[in-house]
Amino acid sequence: MSQDNPSQQGMAEPEVLAKQFIPGGVHSAVRSFEKIGGQPRYWQCGRGAYLIDHQQRMYLDYIGGFGPLILGHSHPHMVKAMQDQAALATVHGGCHLNEIRFAQLITQLMPSIQKVRMMNSGTEAVIAAIRLAQHYTGRQSILKFQGSYHGTADVTLNQHTIHDPVNTIHGATYLARYNDIDDVAQILSSVGNQLAAIIVEPVAGNMGCIPPKPEFLSGLQTLCKQYGIVYILDEVMTGFRVALGGAQAHYQVEPDLTVLGKIIGGGLPAGAVGGRADIMNLASPNGPARMGGTFSSNPMTVASGLAMLQYLSAHADELYPQLSDYTTHLTQELKAQAKHYGVPLTTHSVGGMMGLFFSEGPVDHYDHVEQCSQEHFRDFFHRMLAQGILIAADSDEAQFISSEHGEDELNLTLNASKEVFSSMS
Repeated sequence: MSQDNPSQQGMAEPEVLAKQFIPGGVHSAVRSFEKIGGQPRYWQCGRGAYLIDHQQRMYLDYIGGFGPLILGHSHPHMVKAMQDQAALATVHGGCHLNEIRFAQLITQLMPSIQKVRMMNSGTEAVIAAIRLAQHYTGRQSILKFQGSYHGTADVTLNQHTIHDPVNTIHGATYLARYNDIDDVAQILSSVGNQLAAIIVEPVAGNMGCIPPKPEFLSGLQTLCKQYGIVYILDEVMTGFRVALGGAQAHYQVEPDLTVLGKIIGGGLPAGAVGGRADIMNLASPNGPARMGGTFSSNPMTVASGLAMLQYLSAHADELYPQLSDYTTHLTQELKAQAKHYGVPLTTHSVGGMMGLFFSEGPVDHYDHVEQCSQEHFRDFFHRMLAQGILIAADSDEAQFISSEHGEDELNLTLNASKEVFSSMS
């Protein structure tokens, strides 16, 4: 496998070559190491809970493809599903039986979804969900939450400026403070009748990992009903990860529309929007909300996603408690270690997601995240990387656990973190 290392062939290092041909040297900004310094790794393969780079260095992986690899890398069940489908067809641009089976299974696992439409990414699915809401309500504006991420559509990119709506060609985007239902109520008292949708990550996964406060999600549902607003849960990260039925099952809320991604592709690119039949029936060809694409319900993606959901359904009783126990134990121990060595650390975990915040806390919304120490995060990241432990190279990203993370991986992580915290104090 040495032929994959450019430096061994007299070529420039990969990061040098990458910057010649790729903007910033990366195809997604979060991979750039821009916030924490240093050079990105170039991955060659993954096995179970581990990634191996082009220089044959092995790392225990807590990125997990940013969420979809709930079964770890190259799980035999998933590999077989992809290989079997690849031998039949990789794309045909038409209908196939697996897409019906897939849609049916999704509706069974998430009862709030009566009909579902496949997309190619979370961004596409968010655009489709907002478009459906706009057609359903006859309104154009939306409300989202400070620091939350719903893809790269213009209507959802405004991240940080509270109470300063961003005007787009399709209406205004208002921002509220995550976990602050009073803030939402105040905004709706003046613009509630103008909003087509409220969109929220039920667990905020793009400012670390911040769970909702009790009654926050149900409070949003109540306000949406009061003002005739479509309630959209963005479960791209949480869907089938924090629980088999997603965050909506875990927190017992019922959205009008749900955006899905990550796990429903089983490791391949995917997105979907699903929800109430009366709203979903507004999608073309039946209704005016145009959406579609050559690779929507691509047979490779559907085969992979169907295999993933079938596996999760069959093993839910042992798999989800395992993920939750691991993250709970790990975050508690990390917090205890940090306290022992005088390093400020707040942690959150939900199911197979966790967040690390270098702050005394609390960390309940984006303003709190902004107060966390970036210097401590950079130091922790690089020291853990040197110990062979890989976390996301951005403090705003959640960390993810797979079913392949077991007792050995837990001990490996905690032994490394103990040495790192002792050197940071």
